[in-house]
Amino acid sequence: MVVLEKAESYLAVSHGKEHSLYKVCNVLLHQCREEQMILDSRGRTEQYSLCK
Repeated sequence: MVVLEKAESYLAVSHGKEHSLYKVCNVLLHQCREEQMILDSRGRTEQYSLCK
């Protein structure tokens, strides 16, 4: 997830937030965060997360 966050901020600066790659990163990051919140609320370990 850290890699996605770095990629997102890099793309925002270098290509702008309307760039398709930025949008893809943004969507993936959003899904990862949602998944992590769901997993955290269920008390599962991080190994179950696809985004770790």
